[in-house]
Amino acid sequence: MARYVRKIQFTGKSTYIVSLPKKWVLQHGLLPGSQVVVEETDSYVVIKPFKSGEGGQERIALITVSESDTPESVTRRIIGAYVMGYDKVVIKASGFITPVLRNAVREVVLNKLPGTEIIGEDRSEIQVQVLLSARKAPLVDAIKRLARVVQSVLRDACSVVESGDVKMAQEIAREDDSIDRVFFYVVRLINQVTSGSVEKEAVANGVELITYRVLSKLLERIGDHATNIAVNATELIERKDLLRSVNTLCIESLEVYGMAIEAFFEKNPLAIEEIASRARQLKRSEEQLLGSVIQILKPGELISLRMLLESIRRVAEYSKDIGELTLDISIDKVVVQQQVPVKELAK
Repeated sequence: MARYVRKIQFTGKSTYIVSLPKKWVLQHGLLPGSQVVVEETDSYVVIKPFKSGEGGQERIALITVSESDTPESVTRRIIGAYVMGYDKVVIKASGFITPVLRNAVREVVLNKLPGTEIIGEDRSEIQVQVLLSARKAPLVDAIKRLARVVQSVLRDACSVVESGDVKMAQEIAREDDSIDRVFFYVVRLINQVTSGSVEKEAVANGVELITYRVLSKLLERIGDHATNIAVNATELIERKDLLRSVNTLCIESLEVYGMAIEAFFEKNPLAIEEIASRARQLKRSEEQLLGSVIQILKPGELISLRMLLESIRRVAEYSKDIGELTLDISIDKVVVQQQVPVKELAK
């Protein structure tokens, strides 16, 4: 990234002007009279070319498929193009696209990438179009939606621990796709806001964008553990008393998660102390419960219990990470900011 120092000039009665780097102007095809967008934050401004909704160019990602490519590797590239803000993804094979790959592409479009449709396909090519229009990105709303979806799945997972309902557990396992859909949409929005292709009305600065990206990944991981809780609980349905004890920990983990999410969106940095304390206590309770039954469980049951308890603990630990994120972005509420001249620091 190039860095330039420019002098501010004053013209007329109230206008301040600054010159733009010639290389940057030519690179973006700007001319006298061209419009630019100026985004103002507390400490700096960002200048970028203005792209109208009608006149912008469509970004197309071409994925060339070879015989050695697996369906998983191709779908990973499709997801990557989606989250990086491409408008269309074209999957093209030198020969023909196998039925297995074709079905994998259809599945990822249907289940994991909101706002996408297959608009064309033939023997050797599939075209995936992103139909979303996000000039004004509802980024914060999308992240709140992701948090609510994860909370709902986690609550249902605790219900499975309590009831041992196998059918509910199977439904929760399928909810993993719902979490992924919102997660990929959130990441796409973050990347679009960062690149300047959508407006960032609700986002103050780059620090918040980084924070939202970290938060979205933590939420996605918590969602993964929520589905694991439901699946592993069904392996212990014959151990009703044990599951009741496990459910107490699951509910505690759910409450810690709720505290962390509420603190984040309210920007409450003080909540981290209670969140961290409850996460530590949950870990101690997990160790005590495991130690009380380790001698009486069958090997298969012990494995399932360990995995179940680990997922419950991970939810609380990731929730603590969310609490620490909240402290980071709200640190000005709990410290007194002082500015000392650099010369004094050197003494």
